[in-house]
Amino acid sequence: MNGASILKRLRSCEQGLVFIEFAICVPVLILMVYGAVELTRFALMVQKTEDTASEITEIVVQLQASTPATFSSEMTNVMKAVTNIMNPYTSGASDPNVWLIITDVVGNGANNTIKWSYCGGGRGSGTTRVTASALPDGLALVNNEEVITGEIFYRFQPIMKDILPPITLYRSLVYKPRNGALTTALSGSNHC
Repeated sequence: MNGASILKRLRSCEQGLVFIEFAICVPVLILMVYGAVELTRFALMVQKTEDTASEITEIVVQLQASTPATFSSEMTNVMKAVTNIMNPYTSGASDPNVWLIITDVVGNGANNTIKWSYCGGGRGSGTTRVTASALPDGLALVNNEEVITGEIFYRFQPIMKDILPPITLYRSLVYKPRNGALTTALSGSNHC
């Protein structure tokens, strides 16, 4: 048997062709399934963080202005709800992946003033991005106009941590207090 006849026989042989095609397609299929699962998880987490920030900030703007001690106690209870709302994506009150910041901002001429901030909802971390001079979407306040901002940080962990790094999701919302000014509720304090 010479080399030419062996090559001719190999070219015409179709045994194992399906196995080779399958072996080539499997990594692509695995990557597509992983991508679909990860993209779905990411979309759900974006929606869950937006809903959580919205619901908690909505609760805060409906609170009554009361003594600082009472209001602080109410805020502590409200922050405990964060991990319940984020369930099943959090591991409870000590979750290192979630952090919520509620800030009271009052318009003061050309400059706004932060009256108080309250953080919680987990044991994560995040630095407030809402400042007295930089409200979300360039919002400008008139004198003595008050807004409550809610900011949430969530550290999204991909399934395959070695392939994709964690992503920090951030959302912010702005609401007006409904039951009177909250500026004196925790005035001058920063519970972060």
